[in-house]
Amino acid sequence: MKQVIKEYLVIFITLCFCLIYCTGFYSQQYIDDIALVIAMGIEEGEKNILKLSVQIALPSKEVGSSGESGGSSENSTKVLSVECTSIDSGINILNTFISKRINLSHCKAFVFSESIAKKGISEYVYGLINQSQVRPDSNIIISKCSAEYFLKNSKPSLDELSAKYYETAPSSSEYTAYTENIKLMDFFAAINDSFRQPHAILGSVSSNNANSSANSNSSSSYNQYSSNENDSNYVAGQTPVTDGTGIENVGLAVFVDDTLVGELNAIETVCHSIISNKLQTSIISISDPFDTNSTIDLFVKFKNKTKRKVSIVNGSPYIECDVSLNSRILSMNESSKYLDENQLKTISSHVNSYLEYQLESYLYKTAKDFKSDIDNFGKNIVSEFLTINDWEKFDWLNQYQNSFFKVSVDCKVNSGFLLLEV
Repeated sequence: MKQVIKEYLVIFITLCFCLIYCTGFYSQQYIDDIALVIAMGIEEGEKNILKLSVQIALPSKEVGSSGESGGSSENSTKVLSVECTSIDSGINILNTFISKRINLSHCKAFVFSESIAKKGISEYVYGLINQSQVRPDSNIIISKCSAEYFLKNSKPSLDELSAKYYETAPSSSEYTAYTENIKLMDFFAAINDSFRQPHAILGSVSSNNANSSANSNSSSSYNQYSSNENDSNYVAGQTPVTDGTGIENVGLAVFVDDTLVGELNAIETVCHSIISNKLQTSIISISDPFDTNSTIDLFVKFKNKTKRKVSIVNGSPYIECDVSLNSRILSMNESSKYLDENQLKTISSHVNSYLEYQLESYLYKTAKDFKSDIDNFGKNIVSEFLTINDWEKFDWLNQYQNSFFKVSVDCKVNSGFLLLEV
């Protein structure tokens, strides 16, 4: 009797699996029935609340009959735009226009225009996070130009335009530190955090103008160093790259809650990477202490992670940062390839002073100008409060603007090891 029951049980379980397996085919979508969005743009509309733009991949034009990539980046995607009241309604309208159903599961970037970011974007971020198709590791970009224009000018010079392009573009932060790979889930978490404020990738379309000047708002405060370091004062849309139009991600967009309040240029973004312990490698240029008309290029990386200490002094936050770096000289000439120990000490002292100045200027800019703690200093002081009520009563995010800073830098400069005295 028991054996019969076991047999019936096995048959029943097998039938259940078969039913589940077979019914699954009726609900699945085939690739030919969906339109894969690789990037989405969100900005203010002229006749409605929003203007929604989607960049859709055209698979049939990406692969030719020989199996090789066919078609240029210009015809491998299509940008569609619609004015609407919300993201969901815009997608719904677009679905009536095209013969395929829009799918966001491969969307790698959400691009907000600068104008809409200044009014607040939390409702759109919440809506995207609530979408089951949206990947939380998609990048969030604040565009200094129209979001639609940004998508239409996404023309990589070395690759075909695809979802992988948007995925790998912010990876330059690993070796330049001129931007940061900021994801939708990071931005969402920061909006709801009591320890920090959000920030996002700053993007724009290249001006293709070699005479474009550096960010005047940022470079003007660096009067004792800025004469020979304009390369690091750029923000997105200002770099003098001459390879036609295209998008560029340089700098960071700084928020208070969900509202855009300012931007950081390249060297300020490097400072953010150093303070927040996100730096991997970078190249910085400083004036040559032995020749005011020349610069020295340094390859920089951490020797030790930045040590941060936050305390309350006379009711205001007092923040100390001890920075420890290693650097190697990249630019050399005949007179400098025999650098002796005394010369290296002079250069090291000059580098330390330069970095201390830049780091303190960056920190005071975030506190006094932007009133935004994007470096998560709140985590370093929260343990001093006994209860969550005490922490909330102190109101760290509002108190950060009263902060004072002390930065010490220990950067050891080494000569270029490829050029040695023989």
